[in-house]
Formats: sequence, C-alpha cells, structure tokens
Amino acid sequence: MKQTLEKLINFGKKVGRKTIAAVVIPLIFSAPVRALNIYMWNNSSGISTNTFVNSYNADANEGADLGDYHYAPVPDTPRLEITSNEPGFRAEWNNKPKNTPYSEMEFSVKGRITSPVDNSITFYVEDPNGELEHRTIIAYDVSNPNDVYYPAKSNGAMTIFPLPSLQNRLDEIYATWHIATPSIVPGDIASEEGIGKLDGKRDMHDIQALGNSWLTQTYEGENFSWGDLNYDGIDNMIDFAIMANSN
Repeated sequence: MKQTLEKLINFGKKVGRKTIAAVVIPLIFSAPVRALNIYMWNNSSGISTNTFVNSYNADANEGADLGDYHYAPVPDTPRLEITSNEPGFRAEWNNKPKNTPYSEMEFSVKGRITSPVDNSITFYVEDPNGELEHRTIIAYDVSNPNDVYYPAKSNGAMTIFPLPSLQNRLDEIYATWHIATPSIVPGDIASEEGIGKLDGKRDMHDIQALGNSWLTQTYEGENFSWGDLNYDGIDNMIDFAIMANSN
C-alpha cells in the first residue's frame, strides 16, 4: 500500500501544480482498516516529505500514548515535514479521541530551499465504517483562518489543494495548520446506537446523553466528554444552549 500511495502522491504533485480547484481522486484498497484515519502530505516536486496521520479512536487519549508514532528526524535534505506538536511530544501518527476540537500540525522545511518550488497539501481519508457520514473535515492555516479547506470525506478519497510556492526557506516552521472533524449538526452527540454514534439529528438521544453527564467535568487533559460542546471542561447550561439553539 505504501508504494501505491507514493505513486499516487507523485501523480498528485503534477496535477496539483496545474489546477486551481481541488482534485479529488477516488481510491480503493483491500487492506483492513480499524479506525478513521486522515493522512496528510505537504508536497513539492523533487522534495521528499513524510506522511502525517490523524487517527481518531474511541479509546484514544489526548497526549502521548501507544497509538502515537513519535517523530523521527530523517537526515536527507531538503525535505518538507508535517508533525504534531502536542504538549510534551512530537508525532507523525497522532492518535486522537473522537471527540476532540482539533489537531494542530506544524509544516516545516528541513534544509535550504532557494529557488521557488511548487507546493500543495494532500489529504487521504480511510473511513470504512462511515464515521464521517454526519461530520465534515475542515482544515486551515492558522495565519489565515478564513481560508478554510474542505477535503473530500468519503472512504478512499484523495484531495489535493495547491498552496503558495516556497522560496528562501532554511530549517524553519513555515506554517501551522488546524484540522477538525466537527459534527454537521451542532449538538449531535448520540443516537439510538449510543453516545458518540452520530445520526445527523439533534433529538432526545442527544439531550439524554448530555443529561447523563450533567455537571460532570471533562476527563484528564483534553479528553473532552461528549456533552462538553464548547470544550470548557464541564457539561452545563452553556452546552445545553448550544444544543437547543443549533439548526
């Protein structure tokens, strides 16, 4: 699968330079997948790059754990890299709780880039269980939060977005990006299948889930409870107001 992805990425580099709109490429893989994974590459012709993965799991914890693959520097240069910068650790595979507000990644140039080089970001989604059916994917550079990107969310979709070219960069972080998978309907946190199983509606299942955790505090760190809709650490009337007023 790695070789297949590398071929597709190389193809994506060529396509990304020639398009203004995003390019969506449907992919099919037979390898079993056990989680919602969102792969990212920061691409440029002739410059190597690492693969960054956000993996969303029900039993994941925010912070370093066995599901995080820690960052291992590679000596070849020049190079484009994406890594997470969580408190206390850096990772290339970041295992996240499903109910998490966002992930933050740093885009870096390793080595020296003098002449202008093309630049793009590629997203590839593994979602065999349809966990994104009632969610969307949003991504943006924190320096320009109004310019939001919406990668295709279907299982096996690859989306390529051209970015501004790079020039005169030396061993530096040149951008910080956020990526999130919010529910399409605010307050949609449960269904008849249980808490955390979204159904695209705001109904009694959601109200009951919030009531069951009423006035409870968020788990340790940023492992937010499902009812904590504003991520302030406690399930209370503010969260109920968000749920009640969502359309």
